Amino acid sequence: MANVHAVARSTGFGTEAYIGRQGERDRAEAVFLARIAVGAAGENLQGARAPPSTSPSPTMSKPKPAPHAELEALRARLSTKLTEAMEAAERRFRFVADMLPQILWSARPDGSTEYFNRRWYEYTGTSAAATEGWRDAVHPDEAEACLDAWSRAVATGEGFEVSCRLKRSGDGAHRWHLGRALAHRDAGGAILGWYGMFTDIEHERGAAAAQADDRALEATRLEDEFLATVSHELRTPLNAILGWSRLLQSGAAPAEKRQHALDTIVRNALAQNQLIDELLDVRRIVSGQLRLNVEGVAASEIVAAAIDVVQPAADAKGVEIRRVLDDAAFVNGDAARLQQVAWNLLSNAVKFTPRGGRIDVELRRTESVVELVVADSGAGIAPGFLPFVFDRFRQQDGTATRRAGGLGLGLAIVKSIVELHGGTVAAQSPGDGHGATFVVRIPSAALRAAPPAAISSASFEIARPSRSTRKSG
Repeated sequence: MANVHAVARSTGFGTEAYIGRQGERDRAEAVFLARIAVGAAGENLQGARAPPSTSPSPTMSKPKPAPHAELEALRARLSTKLTEAMEAAERRFRFVADMLPQILWSARPDGSTEYFNRRWYEYTGTSAAATEGWRDAVHPDEAEACLDAWSRAVATGEGFEVSCRLKRSGDGAHRWHLGRALAHRDAGGAILGWYGMFTDIEHERGAAAAQADDRALEATRLEDEFLATVSHELRTPLNAILGWSRLLQSGAAPAEKRQHALDTIVRNALAQNQLIDELLDVRRIVSGQLRLNVEGVAASEIVAAAIDVVQPAADAKGVEIRRVLDDAAFVNGDAARLQQVAWNLLSNAVKFTPRGGRIDVELRRTESVVELVVADSGAGIAPGFLPFVFDRFRQQDGTATRRAGGLGLGLAIVKSIVELHGGTVAAQSPGDGHGATFVVRIPSAALRAAPPAAISSASFEIARPSRSTRKSG
């Protein structure tokens, strides 16, 4: 035992408590040794003196060991305890690591692997003696990329993350894993080593691949359906044009039918032109080439002109259009494109509202936005389709022989034009047979920034309300 009185005095323990309680003795000796390391305990030890002996004769007492020998014995004892504590901590770490389903590993500062948990050996079928590193198990297609990523991490000290396939020993299958590692640093920032993990993500990758396949199949189906729709929509007016043209050319048309024939040819030519314009608009939107000619415009004039265009079709069906328009609603925008927005929404409402129905059109202004609301009492939109109503090529009734015409592009164009103006558009419907409401919001202009654009129903000369492209059924 070390100089008991010196240790007790240096550490603040009483001599009797120090001798009688082993746990406190161990802690006291540890504190004492630590103080020796910084020079404090040495001074206390030099000043320490053993209490006077109670023996009747000094010659009868046993010789005491030299202080230096006592310190060396204490150091050896504490070193053994520290080694045992570290070994116990290592055993606890390995026990926990071996229970995990992930592959755990560690590496030296230079990147060479020094440890794998049990899961690694179970998965790869290798032994500790035969294992040189995780890179040997990586699929050849990802091996180079993984090695480059690991070399870069070791060189820079940055985190390591890869997705790669590791070969499984049982069946030779390569399963996808997510690999990650971080550097372990000392207080000064120097790298002491690396700790990493590989997690099996085969199931997640498989599910993601399946979802991607489903999306690809759905996209292909929509494209095929769209091509069929385009073919139908373009062929229908073309057949009418060719039929009446040949009848006139042959001279077989009665005189009283010639004006009707010419009107039919013009009407179908305009309809075909409208379809082509929509296709070109979509191309411009997708390629980012749709440009706006921005000026100060009166929103009420745009909406009123659009109502004038669809009014004959509404009257023919017995559909009532009620309007409430705020004449003080101004926006900065492209008048022609905003006309296109209003006409699409209104013609859709007329097309899908049955005879005797009603359409409510309201234009109102707040401090920050101009809001256009078009609500009809028509066919409505199914809840399951509502999230897709503004998608290109999507129609609730997607067959080429559906009752309502159109390419399924109108609302997609509306959404793109509104967003180019910094606004939003939303669709609401209680469900099939309960009508639909579309709400457009565009930032308002405090004052008219320029003379009003010329707005009239003539602006919609090529538009044919009965063939708009609302995509709900």
